[in-house]
Amino acid sequence: MKIVASLFFLIFCLSGCSSALRPVVLSPQYQGGFYHAIPKTLQLSVIDHRVSKFSIKVVDQEPQIYLPHAELPTLVERALTDALEAQKARVVVSANTRMTLLIKSLNARVSESLTQHTSNAVAEFELQISDGRRQFNKTFSGKAELTGPLLHEQSKVENQLNNLIIQIITRMISDKEVIAFLEE
Repeated sequence: MKIVASLFFLIFCLSGCSSALRPVVLSPQYQGGFYHAIPKTLQLSVIDHRVSKFSIKVVDQEPQIYLPHAELPTLVERALTDALEAQKARVVVSANTRMTLLIKSLNARVSESLTQHTSNAVAEFELQISDGRRQFNKTFSGKAELTGPLLHEQSKVENQLNNLIIQIITRMISDKEVIAFLEE
């Protein structure tokens, strides 16, 4: 009986140490305006090339890891499509000019103490454009910091990641080198 009770106690203690993986819900939406006309027909794809697949990692207090949104490439592709279409580009299934966005990193590390939390988000996207004759590659990266009282709220960190995605997309579509390549 003591062995059974000890076994249950051990299982109870170990289960308390492990934290469940939580899903991250992202929904980046481009709502920016017109920057520069890109009168081009493009084929667009977004590929998740992240080495580390976590989206949010809480360190210090009670370590937790949040899983990435399963549809992250689709969501980023939708936001980039909206941004390109706002610049008068036409995004289709098949075109001579192919634009590929590689998501190299996108995550937030949250540090918590008893009185406050800090979330440091980083993102790195590589943009590849090919028109059959020429090729263009450029990496865009960004950082964002969020600080607040007490423990973090998952929705605020998700919003931080959404805003970071949109900031990088906005920089891409307004980048002079990208525009020059697409205009040639």
